[in-house]
Amino acid sequence: MRPYADRLAVTFEVEDDESVHQIASRGARELGLQGWAAEPRWLGFYRPEDATSVPPAFALSIPAVDDLGKARWIAPPHEVPYAALLRAANEGFLYGDPARLHIALVPPVGDGVLPDWQTIVHALEILKTVGEVLAIPGGVAASWAVFASRLDRESAAAAAVIDEHSSVWSRRGADPYAFEEWLAGGAWSPVQISSHLECSDKEAEAILWAFGFEERKDGMWRQDGEEEAKYLADNMRMMIRMSIGQAEDQQLREEFARRARRLVDTGKAPPIDWQELNWLKPSSPIEDEFEKVRSRWWAGRGTQLTNWLRRRFR
Repeated sequence: MRPYADRLAVTFEVEDDESVHQIASRGARELGLQGWAAEPRWLGFYRPEDATSVPPAFALSIPAVDDLGKARWIAPPHEVPYAALLRAANEGFLYGDPARLHIALVPPVGDGVLPDWQTIVHALEILKTVGEVLAIPGGVAASWAVFASRLDRESAAAAAVIDEHSSVWSRRGADPYAFEEWLAGGAWSPVQISSHLECSDKEAEAILWAFGFEERKDGMWRQDGEEEAKYLADNMRMMIRMSIGQAEDQQLREEFARRARRLVDTGKAPPIDWQELNWLKPSSPIEDEFEKVRSRWWAGRGTQLTNWLRRRFR
């Protein structure tokens, strides 16, 4: 992957009332892009991790805080004023630097079928049963008992939180896909996000757990840590795909159980091979394109553009 400092960049001033879409389009044109590439929809914001080998995180939805202080997820970003983006960053709702914007070259695609929260609640209830139906004898039985108990308790807690609060999140633009995009790659504290989600700190912990986050020594919750968290993060990705596909409960239950057994037996969360899970193949073109973008960044292929924005205070 091209080092961050070597990526193409452009710097210019912006106004608070400019939309994020206008800003991204200005940057694209400054970089000489034309056609659909001059109207980017996939955007990201610089994170400290971007200076290393971690690929930039792109999303279709923009986290913003409106004039009333309410958190919103807005896609596409045509009507998000830059001021709302700054508020989101100042209040800890945006993980990233709003003055350093990434743009990704992804052709426009149809919106497909949106995932829904009630399917996620149902899938968490299925995950809860894995510990009940799967018996693992032998030397790992004790470890499995602890893990199964945690699955039972935390899955039920997360399902209850989503069931109670997701209608509010949906009205503000957050379906499960947008929600996962928002959290992914960030470092969060339950206190930091509970006010935006209009839930308690304890409920925010349950949500972070369900999306594969774990608490670190500095008190922040991050993904890509312990193997159990990786297992849960991939489970959530499967749940989101289930909500836009045609999967059956038993298929998901068996896959959760298979992956749990592998985790306990080997101590490693098995990676998902989407080619083998034909029953989870997404019906959403957006999901397909997202996987292609992420793969290109990991492989270091394709055009890598960074649009840096410097907001100068007069």
